[in-house]
Amino acid sequence: MAQLSEEKIIDRWTILIDGASGRSEEALRGVVENINKLQPEEVELKRESVMPEASFVSFLKKQKREFLIAINKHLKHYKVYIGAKDYGKQLLIAWYLVCEPGLFGKLAQKMAQFRFMPTSMNLFDLEELTAYVTTVHYAVRDAAKQIAESVGFDFTKVDQKSRGFLNIS
Repeated sequence: MAQLSEEKIIDRWTILIDGASGRSEEALRGVVENINKLQPEEVELKRESVMPEASFVSFLKKQKREFLIAINKHLKHYKVYIGAKDYGKQLLIAWYLVCEPGLFGKLAQKMAQFRFMPTSMNLFDLEELTAYVTTVHYAVRDAAKQIAESVGFDFTKVDQKSRGFLNIS
């Protein structure tokens, strides 16, 4: 089971679709189909239970959720967590780009006391990260659009730009 902390989220995109509750599995299947159609050779998908960073409150609430996780074979420290969950009569679909640095990266963070961001990447790695996350973004966006349109939700009013380091549109 993976643990996340807010400090590791470096980009994200969300949509809340009114009238689409109960369709989370359909949304995630749509994302998988969309990614498979694009055939990005470096991207692997897996399902995993995820919980927030260990704290007394999260322990008491036993918080955990199932996510679809996209992993780039060359940039394993950067994972995209894709989730879909009911929120009342609505469906929340979201993706989060999370940086999970290895042991060396974690030590460097603590010593330098700064937040790990991908600004120190070389040009080729940044290009790979951008292509990888943009591919996932389009797959999630298109799956969300299909569900939104099927329930009469006006997708044209949705902000399709991610928020964070990459600002994908």
